[in-house]
Amino acid sequence: MNKKIDKKKFLLFIGLVIFCIFLFKNTEFLRNYSSEEIKNFINSYGKIAPIVYIILFASMPITIFPDALLVIAGGMA
Repeated sequence: MNKKIDKKKFLLFIGLVIFCIFLFKNTEFLRNYSSEEIKNFINSYGKIAPIVYIILFASMPITIFPDALLVIAGGMA
């Protein structure tokens, strides 16, 4: 049973990494954007914008995402 849990955690981690790579590569994210542009990017997702914000905020420790810009953009929304 312990191997199943380890395999699930590993697959979850790989999925998160792939999601982050997809998000940053396909949206040309983090290319000299201001907090206003980040806010507009997050709001462009409509009803799921809060979920996108939470995912981006949760992924900050494992990415080189400028946390100050995301926090400011979240405060502006």
